[in-house]
Amino acid sequence: MLAEIAITPKCFNYGTQEQNLEWVSELERALLPRNGDAPVVVCDLRNGGWCQEVSKSIAMIANTSQRGRAQSLLTKLHNDLMIVLRDSFLEDCPCDESMWIAEAVASSSILPIELVFTTLRESAISCLHPANIGSEEIDRLVDSKRNIARDLPSQVTPLRNLLWHSEWAIARFPQIRGGDDDEIQTVKQIADLLGRPERNRPSAARCELEVQLNPEALKKNSFDSVVQLIHEWSFHGLTVKVNVAKEKFSNRELLAGDFSESGSKCLKRARWFLTMQHVALKRSDSSKENNTWSFFGRKRAHERLGELSKQGAADLPRSVRISK
Repeated sequence: MLAEIAITPKCFNYGTQEQNLEWVSELERALLPRNGDAPVVVCDLRNGGWCQEVSKSIAMIANTSQRGRAQSLLTKLHNDLMIVLRDSFLEDCPCDESMWIAEAVASSSILPIELVFTTLRESAISCLHPANIGSEEIDRLVDSKRNIARDLPSQVTPLRNLLWHSEWAIARFPQIRGGDDDEIQTVKQIADLLGRPERNRPSAARCELEVQLNPEALKKNSFDSVVQLIHEWSFHGLTVKVNVAKEKFSNRELLAGDFSESGSKCLKRARWFLTMQHVALKRSDSSKENNTWSFFGRKRAHERLGELSKQGAADLPRSVRISK
C-alpha cells in the first residue's frame, strides 16, 4: 500500500553527470509515473532537515543541466505532496551517508521505512544503490494493488501507513446496517488509527473522520444505532461525523488527506484514496480469502473528493457530529 522511502541527500549529487541524470530520470519515472500516482512517499527526515540538506547537495552540482534536473525532481515531489515530515530521532544532525541511514533506522521504530536509497554499497538494512533503481524492489513498492488478509491485524499496516500523515478521512462502507457488523469494526479501526496522539499532525490539533452510510442498507432506526455505537467508542482528539449518502453505493472506499488554509478558510486537501474489495470478517478462516486493496495517490484522490463533494449528504437530521 502506501510505502515510505528515504533518500540520503548525497544521492541527488551521485556519480558522474551521465550516471546522475539516469538515476534522477529513473527515480522520477518510478515515483511520478505519467499514467497515475505511485503509492510511495518520501520521508523528510529530521522534521525538514533532510530537505535542507538535499538543497545544499543539489546546489553543489557543477553541471547546470544536471543541477536543474535534480532540483526539478525535488520540486515535483513537493508539488505532488509526496514528501512527508518525520521527527528527529538522533541527537546529532547527520553529516554523512551512514548517519542518514541511522536516522532512517531510528525513525522506523515509529513507522516503518520500506527502503533507503544510499550511495553506500553495503548496509545492515534494506537499502538500494542509485545504480539499481531499475530493480524489482522499487517495482514492488510502486505496485498499487495488494492482497490483504481478511482479519483486523492484517489491515493495521496498510491503514496506519495511509492515516499516519492524514488529518481527515472519509470512510464509505455499503454494508453497515446498525449492529456490531464486520464493516463497522473496520471503521472503528480507522477511527483508532486516525485519532492516535503519537502520530504526525502537521497543522490540525483535531482530526476528523466522516462515515458515510449506504441508504439502501439502513433499516428503520439503524442510523441511530450506528451513532450510539460510535458514541461508545474510546477516542480522543477526533471528531466523527456520521451521515447518509444521497445515493446508494456498493464500493468500499477510504479517502484521506490534510487541511490547507486558503484565506480565512480551512479546506480539505485530498492526498490518498483507497478502494477495498472486502474488509475483515469475524470468521476464523476469513484470512484465507482473496481480497484486493487498490491505492491511488493525489490526482485520483482529488478527483474523488470533488465527486463526493458534489453528491453531498442527505437532509438533516440524518447527519450527526460526535466529538470527545
